[in-house]
Amino acid sequence: MSDLQRQQQQQQQQQQQQQQQQQQQQQQQQQQQQQQQQQQQQQQQQPAACGVLIVILLGR
Repeated sequence: MSDLQRQQQQQQQQQQQQQQQQQQQQQQQQQQQQQQQQQQQQQQQQPAACGVLIVILLGR
């Protein structure tokens, strides 16, 4: 193998590693988005539960 071929192979390997790291970062971002969505749903449920309690108390 000539020196040029070796250098090209090393560069290709480095590029592949960088792509893998980028994919991992994207997965982490997706997980964070899911957590935010769950928190929003919980916040929406709480006011509804309070409203139901008030209706029950007023009904008595």
